[in-house]
Amino acid sequence: MAKDTNKELEINNKIKPFFTISDELNEGKTLKAYVHDENEYGEIDIHSHDFYEINVVLSGEGLHTLGEYTYPVSGGEIYVIPPLVNHGYSFLDGGKVFHLLLSDEFLDGYEDVLSRAKGFNILFDIEPSLRGKRGVYVSAKLSEDKTDELEYLISKLITINGVNGDLASELHALSLITLLSTEATKSGVKETVLSVSAAVSALDYVADNYGSKITLDDLTKVAKLSRTALIDEFKKLTDLTPNEYVLKYRLTTAKNYLATTNKKIVEVALSCGFFDSAHFCKEFKRAFKITPKEFRERYR
Repeated sequence: MAKDTNKELEINNKIKPFFTISDELNEGKTLKAYVHDENEYGEIDIHSHDFYEINVVLSGEGLHTLGEYTYPVSGGEIYVIPPLVNHGYSFLDGGKVFHLLLSDEFLDGYEDVLSRAKGFNILFDIEPSLRGKRGVYVSAKLSEDKTDELEYLISKLITINGVNGDLASELHALSLITLLSTEATKSGVKETVLSVSAAVSALDYVADNYGSKITLDDLTKVAKLSRTALIDEFKKLTDLTPNEYVLKYRLTTAKNYLATTNKKIVEVALSCGFFDSAHFCKEFKRAFKITPKEFRERYR
């Protein structure tokens, strides 16, 4: 749990202005990788941005702020920073943090692949939500036997720092995300998450069964919660009701199919759990202000 220390107050009084993806991921870049050495560049003051960022603490001990809370941090810890969330670091005697910035184009283009990575939803959605919104001290920790693999992928990403269409850099990024997602299921992280919210098992159920009919009763049985408790836990974890979460998951998956496959719109609709193409098109336009056909034409 967060501690109210003088150092924490000092950190929270230094807020950098919000900056956008155009500041860091411009000129067609789908990702950006670098290492921030606090001894060389100074503290990472609190700031926010409109893209996802993966952090791996390479060395040092200090404090990490995410949202309303501040936690102790040390080498080997893995974090994902969601868009629009204040965050920053302050180390006691200097520290190094690896940063991987990910554009919407990258995440949308590989969403189907990433969603199948073991632990991806824990690393990208559940863990950041618990730390930033509920004050639960939980983080993935890199296994010692994975250090060499991590160092190799980091060196490749920093060297390449690819632009749009650079398959080599994107494949290295996918490998890194898969590695870190798998690590998020170890070190007691999943057990901690499950102990905090039984609804996590319901989120996994949605990811595995979004193409089939999913009822509230199905989710309550999986999570072993009452309807009221399940709805409350979904709100805490995702800011959505169970039904809203299922719809969002289906629409996001459908958007990926439209962008990366030649499936007919009706095929996309049915494979993502919609009744028919008319129902799918209605919900898609309501969510994204564009029809599935227009989205496919614009994306390509």
